[in-house]
Amino acid sequence: MSLLRRDIGDDAALLLHTDDSSVRLEDKQLNVDVILFNELIDSADLEEAVRLYTGGFLETMVQVSESFDVWQAGQYLRLVQQATDTWHKLGTLYLEANEIHRAIDAGRRLVQLEPLSEPAHRLLMSAYHHAGRRTEALQHYKLLEETLSVELGAEPDVESQRLVDVIRDSSKSFSPVARGFSGPQALADRPSIAILPFENMSSDPADESLVDGVTDDIITALSKSSMFFVIARNSTFTYKGTNVDVRRIANDLGAHYVVDGSVRRVGDRIRITAQLIDATLDRHVWQNVTTWNPVKFLMYRTRSPQ
Repeated sequence: MSLLRRDIGDDAALLLHTDDSSVRLEDKQLNVDVILFNELIDSADLEEAVRLYTGGFLETMVQVSESFDVWQAGQYLRLVQQATDTWHKLGTLYLEANEIHRAIDAGRRLVQLEPLSEPAHRLLMSAYHHAGRRTEALQHYKLLEETLSVELGAEPDVESQRLVDVIRDSSKSFSPVARGFSGPQALADRPSIAILPFENMSSDPADESLVDGVTDDIITALSKSSMFFVIARNSTFTYKGTNVDVRRIANDLGAHYVVDGSVRRVGDRIRITAQLIDATLDRHVWQNVTTWNPVKFLMYRTRSPQ
């Protein structure tokens, strides 16, 4: 108890209620930044919302339990997506209002959050161009080209190429509002996620159908959640058996996050390894290893679509 009071500090007397058998946190005395962040977005106070967002949700917290880690990963994805969407909306509003320097600041922040997102780069390029900083806009396009080439082995898309052509030829006209997120992400205000075919690490080819079934179960389970926009199986399974960089796949599919993994037989058990990757930052968000008895696993799959 003394350590808990020390860590909380001067507010311990207000926040902690203790008796002979329990310790209770007085939640009415707390201000929860995640709740405030959502309330600010709902009330369209976007500037205050982005000021409040300072980083990933509980990303420095040590592992607590498997169920908590799954919950934390989902919240992390949701809040990152909300933050990037909010910065993009703000930057667009600034451009429409001809508040160009603020649009530049918003574009820079968005590129930091989404370094592989072309709409983020287009927003910043548009802001530079409208500020009369044509050279910087063109230099930023070169940076975009280099980033996509190095990280994904890709080239800028048609919209980015069209924008740079407009910037090079100032006689052309275009809307000051950079286009929003394209591809599957535009279909919903939810994090887009692609579940890639899991790899069969066993020597028996007969296990291939079991491995595909694991992937299908994950796709089905996540598709039932309102938290995610799940890329279709027909799209993700085109990468089965390939050795393509995850970030390139995410860019091709319009996915912000990617799940991949493997299935291996270990004696009389099945070991399933899965990992969640933030493809835009090339960062592992979550990883889990689960071991099943094959009979129980098949019974589970028969009873439950999840």
